[in-house]
Amino acid sequence: MSITGHFAGTIAVDQITGYEPPAEGDAERVKAATKLAPLANFPGAGFVEMTSDEWKGYSRASAGWTRVAPATATTGAYRYRSIYRGGSTHQVFISDAKRVDPPALAATPKPMLPDRPLREVTARRAPSPTEDRAAGLRAQLRAGVAVVSAPELFPTPSALALRMVDLAEVSPGHVVLEPSAGTGAIVAPLLERGAHVIAIERNDAAARMLERAHGGERCRVVCEDFLAAEASPVDRVVMNPPFSADIAHVRHAFARLVPGGRLVAVMSAGVRFRQDQESTAFRALVDRCGHVEDLPEGTFKESGTSVRTVLVTLEKGAAA
Repeated sequence: MSITGHFAGTIAVDQITGYEPPAEGDAERVKAATKLAPLANFPGAGFVEMTSDEWKGYSRASAGWTRVAPATATTGAYRYRSIYRGGSTHQVFISDAKRVDPPALAATPKPMLPDRPLREVTARRAPSPTEDRAAGLRAQLRAGVAVVSAPELFPTPSALALRMVDLAEVSPGHVVLEPSAGTGAIVAPLLERGAHVIAIERNDAAARMLERAHGGERCRVVCEDFLAAEASPVDRVVMNPPFSADIAHVRHAFARLVPGGRLVAVMSAGVRFRQDQESTAFRALVDRCGHVEDLPEGTFKESGTSVRTVLVTLEKGAAA
């Protein structure tokens, strides 16, 4: 059994062949490793200044979101508000909210999760012959399971991932970017197609699992915030970005394509009708360079969300 993000894969108790209860200190290490960085709010060069009400308006339109600034030599990691405007991302300072400066650099390194597969459930001991097997397993399950917490991680259903790879026309030898790799649902069929994959995943625990499952000569796993990442051009992009910032992610990925390259992305259906400036500009890009189609309602239900989704295909050409 595994729990990832906001969904759980469920099997009958009698189907579980074993279980590894958490070791001493695991709960504290998980809490430390997955704790959100503090949200900072301070002015700076190039920042966009706005009021709280203005920020709420941007947030509701999914044009504003929070990002993570990595730790530096003088400050610790922190979250900050950002918006996509004029073709680039800007940090936001809320002028009528309390100023919160970046945290000081921690004196000790962030505790890491134990180096073992987090989704595998293995047996440490078998139930005794005299105990009721189902009751014993239920008692063990109540003790805890390995958890990976990743906001907005809604894995792509396998059938949809295969279709996306087909639409992208991925061929052996293509260099393909998957910028929100998550659990590797899209990475796996890309590798099966013979592609060389750059898999970017900002959640460190998920990135480690990706490395164990798929890392190798044809798959480079990068633990980084994609919107802050810079890399060489790619032939194809196949992606399922965070729905709250899908336009910014798709635009950033589209800029990475070589001329003649193709991008296929799952996006929130809101890109069809939202009237904010970012969405309007994105629809103009789709009109020039590709097309959008609705996905069936409930496509991501088993992944933990009922949000309506669309499939966007873009081709990189001179007009882009």
